[in-house]
Amino acid sequence: MFRLAVAFLTVLLMVGPSVAEAQAFKRDGDFEKILIRLDRQLSYLPGLAYDERYITPTYEFVSKRTVQQFATKIAIVLENRTKAGNPASAEELGELLSYAVSFGLADLVEEVLRYPGARDQVDSALDSGFHLWAWATLAPGQSSRLCGDGHFDAIFQIYQGYFGIDPAQSPYKTIREMLEKAGAVPRPEEARALWLRRCNPNNAFYDSVSKEIKGPVEYVPGVRDRVANAPDILEAILAEIQAQVKPQGLPKPRF
Repeated sequence: MFRLAVAFLTVLLMVGPSVAEAQAFKRDGDFEKILIRLDRQLSYLPGLAYDERYITPTYEFVSKRTVQQFATKIAIVLENRTKAGNPASAEELGELLSYAVSFGLADLVEEVLRYPGARDQVDSALDSGFHLWAWATLAPGQSSRLCGDGHFDAIFQIYQGYFGIDPAQSPYKTIREMLEKAGAVPRPEEARALWLRRCNPNNAFYDSVSKEIKGPVEYVPGVRDRVANAPDILEAILAEIQAQVKPQGLPKPRF
């Protein structure tokens, strides 16, 4: 269960598989089935909440409510398993936490961190060598609109409504604060290294769909250096996104 969730974070740094491949770690099991349904729900939001060009207040509201509902479902599963004498293992909790952090699901992070088995892992290095605090600071689901490969990053498209219109209210900020309260040590230089590695035009891969060699590109000219040279990587990322906000809302990324 969730055995490939942590590996997903490593994949983010290295290659650009298809969305189906990236979601392959969602295998059979209570948590995986719920998360698959979450993906589907976010993919088919009511028409009134959808705007082809912008993240609107309605779209944001429906998206946030949807994630909150599914986080509650997972919380119920965790509680019921504990009551039944079959509590989630440290491995399950750690990988569920890693998934929630990377996708910016603050509501789910809050529920998982209620368990000591998850809190004990907030400052452990992942298989990628990076820590959860650095991943939260990278804000993969939001920074991908600034610099990415335009292919693998599409997996974050359905979560844009949950991330919201106002970058200052980013769920990744909330997640980072929760991790720190749970005992995670801030590692700003590690986060900087993670950003530079993620936004590296030389980090090319073979796209099996287009049959082309692709690599990360700056959707916003000069963003790689501006973010890397900022005191706080996350705040710099969110400031770059803030500059994209228009009266109609926040433009959806064109992955």
